[in-house]
Amino acid sequence: MIRQNLHTHSTFSDGENTCEEIVLAAIRKGFASVGFSEHAYTPYDSACCIKKDDIPRYFAEVDRLREKFAGQIEIFLGFECDYYYNTEKTGLDFTIGSVHYIFDEGRGEYGTIDHTPGRFEQVLNRVAGGDIEELVRIYYRNVVKMAREYKPDIIGHFDLITKLNRDNRYFDAKSLWYRRVTRETAGEIAETGCIVEVNTGGICRGATDMPYPSPEILSELFDLNVPVTVSSDAHSADSLDFWFSEAGKLLKKTGWRSIKQLTADGFVDVEL
Repeated sequence: MIRQNLHTHSTFSDGENTCEEIVLAAIRKGFASVGFSEHAYTPYDSACCIKKDDIPRYFAEVDRLREKFAGQIEIFLGFECDYYYNTEKTGLDFTIGSVHYIFDEGRGEYGTIDHTPGRFEQVLNRVAGGDIEELVRIYYRNVVKMAREYKPDIIGHFDLITKLNRDNRYFDAKSLWYRRVTRETAGEIAETGCIVEVNTGGICRGATDMPYPSPEILSELFDLNVPVTVSSDAHSADSLDFWFSEAGKLLKKTGWRSIKQLTADGFVDVEL
């Protein structure tokens, strides 16, 4: 049983439940620990991210919950940080690094690849001139730069660029050029020591049929001995362990026998 989820969002950012409701759900589900990873503050995403003025309150609430539920569950404090805005790590137990945006230099704007087809296509046309291969390469270059420069503990939803690509709407995810890009990216991530999350949130919210990363990329990561963890990118308390059993089976089928989990002594290997 996978008994930890470090990728969760509460009402401090774009989640449905309070931090305490998430902790209570984690206890009910038999979790050994849970981590909070609110979308860190960015000046270009006021809808989804924590407000700057709420950050001290977020830290204080996690401290309160640690004291209240001591002996029942271990609680960790983190942020999910966007590539374009480096969040201060002081006081955090862990960080998740994610690429949600592509910067449009011509307009000085940040365009999201993680919302609707219309907004995705704006980025595709404005940043990559309608060339999907170029946009995919820009995305994965940003994933690598984030891992090398910011050095998060965990890489969030590795292949989020596929979120709106159901039925190969924009590109064939099994094509030779795409597989070449993901293999190169996996190789560069392997050099950073970052953990890659197996993120089931896309399935939970009906966007995808498989987790991020795809089974093909998971095989590439396994061959490179890249460590992984499992999360549901939970935006509600009920989804804390969504598709965890299936994720464990998929990892075993791919070859993994353990995953990384965070403890008071750092990340350790836990048998699947």
